[in-house]
Amino acid sequence: MFRLKYLALRPFKNGIAKLFIRKTQQTNFVFIFGHMRSRSSLLAHILANHTEIVGIGETNRVYGNDVNFAKQVLACAYHEKSMQVFNKYILDQVNHNHMTPQEPLLLNYRIKYILLARPPKPAIESMMTAFGQQKNRPFSLQNAIEHYEKRLQFLLDFKKSKDQDTVLIIHSDELIERSHETLKRISQFLCLNKVLEPEYAIHDYTGKRGDTTPSIFKGAISKETTIKSFKLNDDITKLDILFQTLMAS
Repeated sequence: MFRLKYLALRPFKNGIAKLFIRKTQQTNFVFIFGHMRSRSSLLAHILANHTEIVGIGETNRVYGNDVNFAKQVLACAYHEKSMQVFNKYILDQVNHNHMTPQEPLLLNYRIKYILLARPPKPAIESMMTAFGQQKNRPFSLQNAIEHYEKRLQFLLDFKKSKDQDTVLIIHSDELIERSHETLKRISQFLCLNKVLEPEYAIHDYTGKRGDTTPSIFKGAISKETTIKSFKLNDDITKLDILFQTLMAS
């Protein structure tokens, strides 16, 4: 019987997903809204390690309609081989504006949002170190700056539009430097039955989507940093102000 359900849960057909839209709208979601190199993959692994949360890494799903939400739940069910995911938080990390659901669509769902941001200098240096040498898709410093500015502006505007009890802002560095305190804050925000731990399991998607650096395979929060091959010398005062404004909002 389960094998038949397992095969039926393949989340790649819109027709199947449409059957689960109503049930999906009764399911709890937690979205990490970050930006590239914000440590969102690390946080996603930690959250997905909790018994009350199910995630499958950064899916790069474009949340444009109700079917996309249902497909995310079914993808989690397929990965877990269990329909019990409907009774847990469904997790995804969304780091790009064009993948982020628009406000009218979000109103259909029960969602809590973790806004995760990293200071601009280390974030941009990390972007350039990770993506700047790509041969098949050139990534310039201007690309990195524009991504960071547009994403943080979106996060700032988003925070202002939401009720306080549905949004939590996390300083990315605090996830590393004050791990236990930060994870306790997140646990309380999500009303979890036990506090999140800094350790996490490695999955089949680890290193394939989102963070592809060796650090994600450590299985725990680490204060060791990846050596950056790019040093930012440009004036980014505007970005610093934007980041501080988000943190203070």
